[in-house]
Amino acid sequence: MDVSSVSQTKDEGPLLAAGWFSSAEATDTCPVVLYVYGGTFVMNPGPSHKRIAERLAAEVKGRVVMPEYALAPEHPFPLAIEDIVAVYRSLLTKEIAANRIVFACDTAGAAIALSALVSLRDQGDTLPAAAAVIFPWVDLTMMGGTYVSNIKDDGRVSDLELLATLLSDYLQGADPRDPLASPVFADLGGLPPMSIHANVTDILADDARLLAERAKGAQVPAQLSYWDDVPETLQKDQPFSPQMEAVFSNVGQFVRSQTGRRSSANRIAADGLQEDYLEIVEDNIQPHMRERVEEMFSWAKEHGPDWVWSFIEKRLAHGAVVTQHQLDQDWFARIFSDYEEPIILLTASRYILHANRRAEAWLDQGTYLHRRNGRLAGVSPEADAVLEEVLQKQFLGRRESEISGAQSFGRLSADPHVPLFLRCYRLEALSDDDIAPPVAVLRLVSDDEPMVEIDESALCAWYKLSPREAELAARFVSGTPLADYASEMGVSMATVRTQFSHIKTKLGASDQAAVVRKILRVAALNR
Repeated sequence: MDVSSVSQTKDEGPLLAAGWFSSAEATDTCPVVLYVYGGTFVMNPGPSHKRIAERLAAEVKGRVVMPEYALAPEHPFPLAIEDIVAVYRSLLTKEIAANRIVFACDTAGAAIALSALVSLRDQGDTLPAAAAVIFPWVDLTMMGGTYVSNIKDDGRVSDLELLATLLSDYLQGADPRDPLASPVFADLGGLPPMSIHANVTDILADDARLLAERAKGAQVPAQLSYWDDVPETLQKDQPFSPQMEAVFSNVGQFVRSQTGRRSSANRIAADGLQEDYLEIVEDNIQPHMRERVEEMFSWAKEHGPDWVWSFIEKRLAHGAVVTQHQLDQDWFARIFSDYEEPIILLTASRYILHANRRAEAWLDQGTYLHRRNGRLAGVSPEADAVLEEVLQKQFLGRRESEISGAQSFGRLSADPHVPLFLRCYRLEALSDDDIAPPVAVLRLVSDDEPMVEIDESALCAWYKLSPREAELAARFVSGTPLADYASEMGVSMATVRTQFSHIKTKLGASDQAAVVRKILRVAALNR
């Protein structure tokens, strides 16, 4: 396929920088391929990815957009997924019909692209026509047998060790079994047709097989093509091998068939670059990661595949691949795990970053809200609409003057269940020099919350109440009328009124409402 006539432009739009590659035969109705390149979650797109985008544009006789999505470790999971969701939506706003758009992805880009499709489906967006998935990495638990059976020792480094090391910078403590991180664990129902390609001699071969099985099990049309001993030229800057030429030809035919284009059999050898794979990694990886990767490659030259698992185990045990962000997240989880109030941290796409123990109980109960593929959703259209309205006030349409301290509220109610009240606000920057992440704090409050426990010893210590006065104050705030308390204790109402008058004086409270307010403050401080 002749790529010499493919033109390239750069889009520095409001969302993300992206490269556009257009075939000379592209028209206003041609296929548009959203290509999510595979950069092991940390690499910028390099010359090899440009070669792939050019080839796709030529094969489909259309246009290819390759966005530069958020990279780890500065921008960990799931921010890259949200970027691809935003890019797809921006294509629709450019009056590009969804049935003309096809997702294409390779290796780690497949985890991002397919999770973006799941998110789009869950949020009710119109999905693209199809997805072409080349040698996918979609099981981030790396439990497939080919991760062991297909390890290759080329004198540099095992692909397995490289993937496992850089994966930690992407997940940063998130569970690799999370359906949004590993799409093979997600519900794939309703996704568009897929063309999946597996290299049977590569460590990712089982990922492609598992993805095809999961797709077919969800009634998603899926073609699985096996390629034997494909030379590693997909992401190397050198001429594509005959096998890779055939892969791209197959993908082109699939895209055209899904978007109504006729197939073309013309293929000629591609021009290639001669750079070495190690140089590709060094040139395109995040700057602060370069020394780490070079050290890893250098160390690996003296070792073979047998050391891989024990080496990774050792690094994990000594915290070598644990980032400060992960430690912060673990610390946060420990602090809020037993917090009295149910709290959920959410991204703009409703991905649940953290839910404390009481919030998890609400999600497990599933009365109003539940977790679906890692995202928060209402169990009914009505509940989902209320949740969406609450979150939209935090993530959409907020003027700059409204950002600080702005909150939104909602109520979920359905007979015979107790109502659930929602209170939501955005995390704010600590100073003008900081940028707050796009994260919302959602608090859940119920009508049937357990009675607040009053610390009577604190009332005695802080307000100098006597034990009997502290008991009366606690019972009063808990809802016991003064007359009932007098009857239970066998004392006169005059005595109880005198005790209550002493309580007001010691608290500095002007009336009964002030008494309740001050004592509840004591309860809040002792949570």
